[in-house]
Amino acid sequence: MCQCQRQQSIIEGLINDIKDLTSKNAEMTIRFKILQMENDDLKKRLEKLESCKNN
Repeated sequence: MCQCQRQQSIIEGLINDIKDLTSKNAEMTIRFKILQMENDDLKKRLEKLESCKNN
């Protein structure tokens, strides 16, 4: 394999790695946003419970 082919192979590997990481990043971003929404919901529920407890 000549140097040009090796470089092309390395570049293709890096491109595939970047695509994989981009996909994983998108998935983790979605999961994070869902967890944020769930956390906000739980905070609101807790505030309601504490409000009822104080009254």
